[in-house]
Amino acid sequence: MQDHARAVATQRLACALLALTVGLSAGSCASLPLELNLSPFYRHRLAQDRSLLELDVAWPIVHYERTPSGGDDLRIRPLWRRVQEGANVEHQFLWPFGRVVADGEEVDARLFPLWTYRWRLNGFGQRELEWEAPYPLPILPFVAGGVEAYEDGSTARYFGVNPIYTDLRGFLTYDRYRAILFPLYLGTQKGDLYGHTFLFWLLGFGGRSSAPFERWHRALPLYAVYEHPGVRAAYALLWPFITWGSEKLDTDDPVHRYLFWPLYGWQRSVSGKVHGWSVLWPFFQSLTAGERYYRLDFLWPIFRYLRDDHEDRPFTQWWVWPFVSRTDGRYHQAWSFLWPIIWWRWFQDIDGDQHQRWVLPFYWHVEGTRRDGKQSDFTKVWPFVHTTARADDTGEWSVLSPWFWREGNAHGVDETYGFVWTLAAGKRYAADDSGMHLFANLYTQRTRGTKRYASVPFLFSYEGDEAGGTLRLLQCIPIPWGQAP
Repeated sequence: MQDHARAVATQRLACALLALTVGLSAGSCASLPLELNLSPFYRHRLAQDRSLLELDVAWPIVHYERTPSGGDDLRIRPLWRRVQEGANVEHQFLWPFGRVVADGEEVDARLFPLWTYRWRLNGFGQRELEWEAPYPLPILPFVAGGVEAYEDGSTARYFGVNPIYTDLRGFLTYDRYRAILFPLYLGTQKGDLYGHTFLFWLLGFGGRSSAPFERWHRALPLYAVYEHPGVRAAYALLWPFITWGSEKLDTDDPVHRYLFWPLYGWQRSVSGKVHGWSVLWPFFQSLTAGERYYRLDFLWPIFRYLRDDHEDRPFTQWWVWPFVSRTDGRYHQAWSFLWPIIWWRWFQDIDGDQHQRWVLPFYWHVEGTRRDGKQSDFTKVWPFVHTTARADDTGEWSVLSPWFWREGNAHGVDETYGFVWTLAAGKRYAADDSGMHLFANLYTQRTRGTKRYASVPFLFSYEGDEAGGTLRLLQCIPIPWGQAP
């Protein structure tokens, strides 16, 4: 029912826009051709059931297209865009500054850098809210607040005006963040870890409120102490010049370390299996852990050698920066030359394998193989062309392609501003559905199953299938094409 209602609504929109554009009666909508191209004034493409596939009015301002999954993508460029996929709705305003995303259980909105707002249903089914204005930058004053909900149905409200007074939840990775006349006082809590600092972290104390009872306190630069009884301890005098400590105290081979920064430092385990040194830290360092781990830095960051044999396949990494580097591991292999210009890289994660080849900024190639065997591919010759083929049989290509990023960092950019630089572009909506268009729709075509569309503004349009179709000269004179007499 929702799909039918949407089809009817979009069809009525097409009829109304066509009536306004070319002076036809909206009542003639049912007789509209499936393909009509009067660009840049008006263009539409209808499916065989006469539902709307694509629409342009006053190109490039108004654009509509059905998404690969059957949703709706409506743009009034460059001001606003709405994408709806079932219950998921995304609005973009002056992208990338404004955005609203909603899915029925969560709403996330922002107008960077002025304001951000989020509400969501938590694990108890309770509604929680948080907002900040302007956008949260902890070194600048801002106003923030929200509502936190609990399992028993109770709620707690929080509010802050930084730097005067702030009491926030879920801020900067902390469960609770409190500040008074920041940086005069700052209190943080994350799980059972807590901390209190004064004068921009120069003075402070904190620890863990439950076992194991970690404790730390400091009065920098005079001294600092961290103690996790029976596990780890660290101390400093005249920080950062003199530091020492111990770790792995809960094992039979604890490690002790000393550093007289930056001149000299060393560390060593009781058995001697772990030993290391540093001179003029961080330029010269070495660390050995038994026979399975070794690291050497010489004139860091110019040279490093690292070997770690703690996995089934040894991990080795070395570099002579910025000229050449090599990484060889069980899940990651890479070469780089003239960092960061040339990269050859392979890695494996829970999704599958990925091969990357970069000659920045001119050439990118990213190829992925999922665990189910399906493949994806991204190739770019910057700034001229890019092609994308995804594992779900969707993809796109474009000429030109100057935007320097891809995937999440390219989200919404080409859809909003691509008309400025795109000479030609194509899209694959599904395995049997693909199309392309030139700048300002000077030529556009699409193949959808057995149905084929093509058009040139005002001169002709075509709609048909393998059995033949209709060629419309001047967009209005029908001529059977490819059909038996």
